[in-house]
Amino acid sequence: MGSLQQQSYAVTPDSAEGETFKKGGLIPIVTDGSYFLTQIKKHAVVSGLMLNDEIYDAASALLERVRDEHRALHRAIGLSAHPELIYAASYQDGMIHALERAVEMRGSGRYSQRGRNLAAIRGYLDWRKEKLKKGVYEDVAYIDGYVNALTYLLTDLKERRKIPIPLYYAFGVNADLVTLDDFRTALKHRPAAHKASLARARRWSRKLSPGSAVEFHHPPWL
Repeated sequence: MGSLQQQSYAVTPDSAEGETFKKGGLIPIVTDGSYFLTQIKKHAVVSGLMLNDEIYDAASALLERVRDEHRALHRAIGLSAHPELIYAASYQDGMIHALERAVEMRGSGRYSQRGRNLAAIRGYLDWRKEKLKKGVYEDVAYIDGYVNALTYLLTDLKERRKIPIPLYYAFGVNADLVTLDDFRTALKHRPAAHKASLARARRWSRKLSPGSAVEFHHPPWL
């Protein structure tokens, strides 16, 4: 078939073996296999098809931050006094679960695929609409945390340094809540910013005994 056939290549570190492949109609690329794959990855990153592996280090660092803030949230805010705490906790759990999964699956390369991450985000945003319509606000908060974590992995280092990611969450508050103090301020100045979600949170809190020290955690599923 000559030039009409689909061209195939063979990677080998052995030049003699390369000649054998050439006789068989393959184009030999004589180089170390790991070097070859590294160059392909670099090209894919430059082309915007894949993400740099530094996202996994960034995910690990952010995961530790969110875990610390999660513990600080439950130490500082009581669920009985501020039932809307469940949404901040759900949001943080969403971030934690997304980041944990990304770190654990580093070897698979799944989270290095920009298109896959964007598709996942679109899917979660569609799911969010359903949860919001049904008034399942803890799931909405969880999805927002999950999506924000995935979006964080899509941004480059310069963007991450310039725009801090919100680590806290409250319905009806438009400002980004980056710190625990931001969250406390939101509770103080806008205690009923979103009445429907507050009513649902109060129904949750009534199930607990007075003065209960129970921590609210969203399960890793919806």
